[in-house]
Amino acid sequence: MTSSAPDRPEAFVSLVIPSLSGGPDLLECVASFVRIGDADFEVIVSLGGPAEAGRRVEERFPGVRVLRAAGRRTLPELKAAGLRAARGDIVATTADYCTASADWLVELRRGHLGEAVAIGGAMENRSTSRTIDWAAFF
Repeated sequence: MTSSAPDRPEAFVSLVIPSLSGGPDLLECVASFVRIGDADFEVIVSLGGPAEAGRRVEERFPGVRVLRAAGRRTLPELKAAGLRAARGDIVATTADYCTASADWLVELRRGHLGEAVAIGGAMENRSTSRTIDWAAFF
């Protein structure tokens, strides 16, 4: 953790993206957060999928940390590994099929200026072809 307090607008933020497969939506998800371009923000992909998926993320987004799980892992295990690796004063997590708006980080920090202990926000669900996709999203 850095020395910034979570109630300050410049608090360091870690985002954890757990991914079982490293599927095609993962790159679009990561791209939407990397585009935010803030020095006090890290993106961590906790990957349970093939090594090639990790290489694709690292090649396209050199500043993103990719954690590779040994053996088969569940999403909660991948998320927990990412949370342990996070350095942020504020730590967020999202699904690998969601994308962020350009003001996501500003709004996240603004939400933490008050008394809230948890913050939620709008994300675009890119996985919508099945009913179970929507159920998992909500």
